[in-house]
Amino acid sequence: MDATPGDELVIDGNDGGRDQRVGLILSTSEIDGHVAYLVHWIVGDYDSMVSPWPAVHVRHRTDHSRAA
Repeated sequence: MDATPGDELVIDGNDGGRDQRVGLILSTSEIDGHVAYLVHWIVGDYDSMVSPWPAVHVRHRTDHSRAA
């Protein structure tokens, strides 16, 4: 999964009975050979590290200059 800071990480709403969640990717890294993202979650206003799984996808922003 290819992502750049400023893209959005989206967790599908049907994953585990939760509503869809959207977060702003702050940075990307590799931990033990796996991609990981530092994500700021819009609902809840907190940051966490996320390693993608099948219910996760990246929504690419076309203009990264406006990313927070």
